[in-house]
Amino acid sequence: MRKRIYRISEDRFDEVLYGIEFDRDKVHIEVGQGQEAKGSFVIQTTGGGSLRGIVYSSNPYITVENPDFDSESVTIRFHAPTADFLPGEKLCGSFHVVCAGQTAELPVEIAVSEKRGHVGSYDFTNLSDFAQLAKERSRDALALFSSSEFMDFVKNVAKEHVLLYRSLLSSVGATYESMEHFLSQTGVKDMVKLHVFPGQTVFYHITENQKEKINITRNTWGFFHVKATVLEEDSFLTLESSDITPDFFMGQSMELSYYIHADRLHEGMNASTICFDGPGFHEKLTITASTYAKDERHNQKTLAEKEKKVSLVSNYLSFRLNQMTMGDWSEDVIRSMNKRLVEDPSEVFSQLYKAQALIVSGRRQEGLWIISDLKKVIEDKSSFEWAYLLYLCTLIEPEVSYVDRLTGEIEGIFRQHPEDMRLFWFLLFLRVEYLTDTRRKLKDIWQWIRSGIDSPILYVEALDVLRQDPFLLRELDSISLRVLWFGVRHHAISDNLAIQIPKCLVQERVFSKSIFRFVTSLYEQMPSDDLLDEILSYLLRCRCIGERYAKWYLLGIEKEKKLSGLFEAYLYCLNESDTQKLPRLLLMYFSFENRLPYDRRAFLYANVVIYKNSHPKIYEAYQKQMERFALEQMHQLRMDDNLAILYQDLISRGFIDEEESSNLGQLFFVKKLICLKEVKGRLFVFDERFEEPQIVELKNHTAYVSASSSNLRFVLDTGNGILCGEDDFYLEPLLSGEDNYNRLRKLAKDDYNYFLHDLKDKKQEEDFSIGDVTSIFSFFKDKRLSKEYTDAYVPLFIRVLKRFQKLEEIAPSIMSMDPVKASSFLRLEIMEQLITHERFDLALKALRRINGLQVPMNQLLHLVSGSIRRSREVDDFLVKLAAYLLEHFLSDEQLLDYLTTYYTGPTKTMIMVFQYALARQLHVHDLAERILIQMIYEGSYYEKAPEIFSMYRKGNVNRMLQEAYLTYSARLYLTKNQSLDPEVIEMLSELHRRGVLLNDTCRVALMKYLSGKGTLEEKEEYKLLSDLVRESVLKGQYFSFYRTMDPRLVIHFHLYDKLFAEYHGKRGLRLQIIVTKDGKEETLELTEMYDGVYVREFVLFFGETLKYKIVTADDHEILKEDSMVYMDVIDHGKGSRYGRINRMESDLLYQNYQQLVKEMKEYYMLDSAARDLFPVL
Repeated sequence: MRKRIYRISEDRFDEVLYGIEFDRDKVHIEVGQGQEAKGSFVIQTTGGGSLRGIVYSSNPYITVENPDFDSESVTIRFHAPTADFLPGEKLCGSFHVVCAGQTAELPVEIAVSEKRGHVGSYDFTNLSDFAQLAKERSRDALALFSSSEFMDFVKNVAKEHVLLYRSLLSSVGATYESMEHFLSQTGVKDMVKLHVFPGQTVFYHITENQKEKINITRNTWGFFHVKATVLEEDSFLTLESSDITPDFFMGQSMELSYYIHADRLHEGMNASTICFDGPGFHEKLTITASTYAKDERHNQKTLAEKEKKVSLVSNYLSFRLNQMTMGDWSEDVIRSMNKRLVEDPSEVFSQLYKAQALIVSGRRQEGLWIISDLKKVIEDKSSFEWAYLLYLCTLIEPEVSYVDRLTGEIEGIFRQHPEDMRLFWFLLFLRVEYLTDTRRKLKDIWQWIRSGIDSPILYVEALDVLRQDPFLLRELDSISLRVLWFGVRHHAISDNLAIQIPKCLVQERVFSKSIFRFVTSLYEQMPSDDLLDEILSYLLRCRCIGERYAKWYLLGIEKEKKLSGLFEAYLYCLNESDTQKLPRLLLMYFSFENRLPYDRRAFLYANVVIYKNSHPKIYEAYQKQMERFALEQMHQLRMDDNLAILYQDLISRGFIDEEESSNLGQLFFVKKLICLKEVKGRLFVFDERFEEPQIVELKNHTAYVSASSSNLRFVLDTGNGILCGEDDFYLEPLLSGEDNYNRLRKLAKDDYNYFLHDLKDKKQEEDFSIGDVTSIFSFFKDKRLSKEYTDAYVPLFIRVLKRFQKLEEIAPSIMSMDPVKASSFLRLEIMEQLITHERFDLALKALRRINGLQVPMNQLLHLVSGSIRRSREVDDFLVKLAAYLLEHFLSDEQLLDYLTTYYTGPTKTMIMVFQYALARQLHVHDLAERILIQMIYEGSYYEKAPEIFSMYRKGNVNRMLQEAYLTYSARLYLTKNQSLDPEVIEMLSELHRRGVLLNDTCRVALMKYLSGKGTLEEKEEYKLLSDLVRESVLKGQYFSFYRTMDPRLVIHFHLYDKLFAEYHGKRGLRLQIIVTKDGKEETLELTEMYDGVYVREFVLFFGETLKYKIVTADDHEILKEDSMVYMDVIDHGKGSRYGRINRMESDLLYQNYQQLVKEMKEYYMLDSAARDLFPVL
């Protein structure tokens, strides 16, 4: 806001190119009793500009959450504390939006209605009647279940189930599921159980899509929601529906259809799993589908063929990896190929492969015979078989030129079949560059693998290169890892290559599961200290924490590796419930002070305590820091299994004093809750004594909850339903033992937590002592307690306090009923008494929660004034309430003084405060400043503005604001003809007289004002205007008001022969003026003399008419159309050309021919003389 003021003070006005619009005409919200009112509305621009401003609410109860905004479109959120309002009450008002250059108003109304849910009139005698309604008319039953009347019904017929009902409604709300759990947990109906009967689960000879069904039955009526999903992502199964609810059942059963998609099946047997998941229900069903018929065996031949090929490849890999001798390999190949040739003697590949085996085993002649025969058989000289034959020829005759020629032929075949990896394999052994440059060879192999050829033949060749030259391995990228993994699987990593791998691991900075799996597998196969060092450094560098990494950190500790962070990392990896003995070296390391997080420290210290008999010296070394740590956690009321071990150790050693026993009073009742189902989610723990539940996350089936009461209810929201059965949860004490409790209870003396725990055993007045009075006071102040629990004990406590004559100390809290809990009539009575007796703090506290606008205005005025007298500190609610009263014409001096100090709101309201405060002669300078700032910012002007500015000037004036006001007033005068305040005129004149340089807006405004006065009698004004006009004329600035100024100045500045076409609009426009004179049309540019003021000057003679149209330069939109006629006869200077021509035009028009002839003769004589005296050079 101040930025805009600064810019205006500098005579920089931002053009407002947009308007404000709302997404609705009125904000209307209806909320149920007990609900906080929350809502929003959207402010957006009509012209695409950015909105910047603030939103005010006229109602003191409606708070705008994000009043300041700066965006093209903004959602304004608001709320009102209606939770304790009564049905039928309303909050009315409006939102006042102040933006740069404009304002807007949006009405708002918030209405509170009765809680919904009442369904007709039912005469229930017990919960079974309600269950019958739920069975027959579930929707009506749910409506009743959510109503306030239902709680009263439960209290009357089944008081023992009130906590169950309250827990379900508070945790998950009134849903069919919560109603189902309520009815089943109270025993009026059985819990719904589903049974899945799949029928056929194995299908054969699937050649087209097939629809099948699963039969599902239920044991009884009721609500349930089970999700059916297919476990595998690319499954051949799809489900017709994934939701199983009562709506799908016909009677006690339903059919779930699923589809088997033939096009998604691979050859042979396929399996997929359908999972059924719901609260407490989990079942899996496996469906198997085959492309073969049930007893079909024709695939055995194909399978055997595949097995033979796999065997051949496996043997070749063993041979290349030096795991099989050449002789063994060649004999195996010859034997296998002979068998294949018996079955098919004409198979070319088998003959070629056999020939290769014969050649490499030294039986070249036999191989040559096969090759000679095949040369006649193979007709296609560009085929793979022919290339294979040529390759074998190079093995028989290794002469260089011969090999080169055959290599060239193979290269030619490869160019024809560049996708055939087998041809590339031949060239791996033939290309000269591969024999001399292994880096090139490896690079080309990488390229094939990267292109998607996942062949072990390529892997073994790549691995062979790396084994020969390990330094070619520079990084562990995805391609390298695939080859290295191949080597690990085949136990083929050489020692030199194994040495190179840790060096590559050093470069890795980002964790990769693939790298981790590879290096750890390599270590397990080929352990080395260097590799272990780098594995640990890699894990530490990448901050890998988790149980899967723990064994590696432990290995490093056991091998006494000196790596920073090793001990911490190992400790972070362990599960909190892990009770294994920690390494002694680690315990010694942490025996000094450490900076571990509290949960890790608790785990460490608990381990020390558990094994203190095994390591007594270590326990002794840790004892001091464990004591400090345990006390710190005790003060922060933290509890878990490990902390319980530490607390128990302190109790057993008698370390706990009175202060610590008070802290343990809360922790003693914390227990470990274990869920017996395989679920997780948010756990709600409801205690009959407290209004609100504990909410904790259930993790690993475990949560820690405060459970000092025997009447508890647990509701687990799994995200896919709820669990609330008593058999689903189990509580395990952490700090147990009656002796421990008695010892702590004795130390704590009057501790409230122990008092609350023992309260269940106290039923009579005689059960209480004078020492319980302090705890009874705490009971009345305890806001956690539920109304039902409090109401049960209040009568008893009143009798106890009377017996000990202590009622007076608590009587005001008891007798002064809480207006929030009272009826509408009683609220007014309580508020009246509080205000009358000037208990303003309590009255104002209550007023913040109830609808205080129902309280009579005169009482509200008394409350506000009294509160202000007691504290002058700013209170937003009190400020808004005071403004509300003023708007309803109620005020006093205290209220007005408070508002002048703190109030900021709609400008009209601030001006109202200003007027009332000024009437009481209060200090209004600061308020005036706020008004002026906001008025200028929003681009408005009010009748009281001159008075406000005048009062502001009487105090400490902000120069920037003063200049902004002067400029803003001048701007309005120029652009909107807003009258100019005499004080502003006087200030501008005085500034000019003092030699202060006025900005353009102030200068032009002052010039316009003085011009409008006509003939100026005062010399100072005449000189001032003369100076201003001179400055403007020298700048080339012309305005239409020049024609109205003092005639002497018109003559002085030679303006008598000029007329002006002037247009007022948006600034920065490109405008043109189309003039028509004597039937001729001409287009000229229109000059912007001032922001939004466009002027063009013309010289006309007497009687001449000029018609003009002002249009936009881009699309020629007509903005203004008018005409000018010059009818003045001015004889200034007695002889100017313009004056003489004008007189002649006038004589001609009025047919004064005699005078016209005379004027023409004089003009001719003067014109001739001028030409003789001033010839043109």
